[in-house]
Amino acid sequence: MTSPALWVVIPVKPFREGKSRLAGVLSAAARAALTQRHLARLLGVLNGFPVVARTLLVSRETLLVEEAAHFGVDLYAEKTTAGLNATLMEVTAWIGGRAGRLLILPSDLPFVTAADVEQLLRSRAPGVICSDRHGTGTNALVVPTGSGFRFQYGPGSFVRHRHEFEHTGTAYETIAAEGLLFDLDTPEDWALLQAKVS
Repeated sequence: MTSPALWVVIPVKPFREGKSRLAGVLSAAARAALTQRHLARLLGVLNGFPVVARTLLVSRETLLVEEAAHFGVDLYAEKTTAGLNATLMEVTAWIGGRAGRLLILPSDLPFVTAADVEQLLRSRAPGVICSDRHGTGTNALVVPTGSGFRFQYGPGSFVRHRHEFEHTGTAYETIAAEGLLFDLDTPEDWALLQAKVS
């Protein structure tokens, strides 16, 4: 019996709109370049996993057409402007039964490694979740399609996603993969990143 197809979904804000909380330390052009660099790194890491049937960038950023072609992934032009959760529900409906599970990853994971992704995919539970370093946000999420799972991104999403697994009766595993815990959002994150890479 073959495992259900796994699709990776990576939401990406338009480059000039992303990382707005870093506006005090980085220019718009520098923030756009940073987003592209981290996305390219993540796609390079994912490239080594044959278990991933398809990788989908979800964005309104037209410059991603070239990026997607370079890495051999697909670009889904999001239609809703109602926020990340609505976008992910839209994408999930569009994917339908073509995937059995979805792995949702942010594009801003500067330390993610193949070992981190492998730890995620090694779980036999239908659902998997990894928090951010504060234990409040969600930095990786595996959900089965067709389960009725509703995305709960935003402040406190880690607890809300766990409740959603329970509400839908989906068995899940919580993991703490080191390279998935750090995402880049705030000036504090930027200072920590600079300290780690210097």
